[in-house]
This record gives sequence, C-alpha cells and structure tokens, in this order.
Amino acid sequence: MKLKNRFKKLDNKGYTAVELLAVILVFSVLSGLFVYVLRQNAADSRDLERKRDLSAIYFSLESNKSEVGYPQKPTLENLKGLDPEALADPTKKSLGDPGAEYRYFPADCTSGFCKEYELKVNLEKEAEFTKKSGQN
Repeated sequence: MKLKNRFKKLDNKGYTAVELLAVILVFSVLSGLFVYVLRQNAADSRDLERKRDLSAIYFSLESNKSEVGYPQKPTLENLKGLDPEALADPTKKSLGDPGAEYRYFPADCTSGFCKEYELKVNLEKEAEFTKKSGQN
C-alpha cells in the first residue's frame, strides 16, 4: 500500500500557453506605451529649452539695445549678461551658424546696427516659435 502513494498523480498547477501569451502581450503593450510617453516628454523638454533660449536672447537684445539699434550679428560681446549656453541650440550650433536651429533675421540695417529683427526656431511638437523686436 505504501507503494501506491509514492506514484500519486501530480497536480497540474502551471500556466497554459494562452495565459502566458496574454501576459506577454499585456507587458509588450505597456512597455510600448511607456517608451512612447518618454519620447514625447523628451520632445516637450527640448521644445521648452528652445523657447527659453530664444526668450533669453530676445530679452538680452532688448536690454542691450543702443541708441542706433540692435546689433546686426548678436554675439556674447554685444549681448552682455546672456548665458553663453543660451546662444547654442540643442545640437550645439550657435546662433547665426550655418544649419543652426536658432535663426536671427535683422532688418533695416546700416553701419552694423539694425532697427528691427526677428528670432525664429522650429519646434518638434508645435509651430515655429518667433520673437520680434519690440514685442513683450
């Protein structure tokens, strides 16, 4: 009699293939959503950095405006008080460099000074961000 108890039928308490596939599917969908949200947050962060930098350049141009106008080419020398990092876009190209994201368009210029300007940057998730001279 003791021999019969030794060869008792085992209970099948494992998971079925369908259950395992369902769990894998749920985890795959959740991880895909997580990656998507991370990428969207990163794009929002880069856009915010672009807006903040362009606004800093704008306020520096406005506060350093001379009697004859704005500089034809903004540099750290004629934009006193500006953080040098603000002139560099996320790709580390400086304002005015070829291929830079931050663009400066001076207008009505004579002798290296201009009466007005426009600052522009393309954003990833929004329309182009523009600041014009004399705007608030």
